Amino acid sequence: MKTIIQLLFISLVFTCSSDSSDENSNITFFEKYNDIVWEEVSQFDYLNRIQFINGNIITVNTYFVEDQYEDCDSSLLYTPNIIELNEDSFVIFTEVSNNGVDESYTTSVTAFNEGNELMIQYSDDPDYIDYFIITALTNPCE
Repeated sequence: MKTIIQLLFISLVFTCSSDSSDENSNITFFEKYNDIVWEEVSQFDYLNRIQFINGNIITVNTYFVEDQYEDCDSSLLYTPNIIELNEDSFVIFTEVSNNGVDESYTTSVTAFNEGNELMIQYSDDPDYIDYFIITALTNPCE
């Protein structure tokens, strides 16, 4: 009898645990939006696309075309630079040296409208915001 009660208790614990994990999913931005390509909406005459690839190290693929200049690039986003990470957003901290002057800023990336749109904002220029819309592309350099 004791064994049956223990089995029922264990079964109940696993059932409750699986129910609560479905309701409170801890999915990250990179898991949710893995491989999605967004294209910038701009009044200027250029093409800019971005994609995040989830993995042990996050890969950021970008594609930029303006006039005769074309750049297809991949870079890595290292975990220590991520200072905030949620399901629909993340914030990274960046330090750079420009002409011997050390500067630092944060970049906030937020997906909204069910991931159909993306907004990127920089702490060193908060009035300038990049807006992107989702594409059907699988590679930003297509």
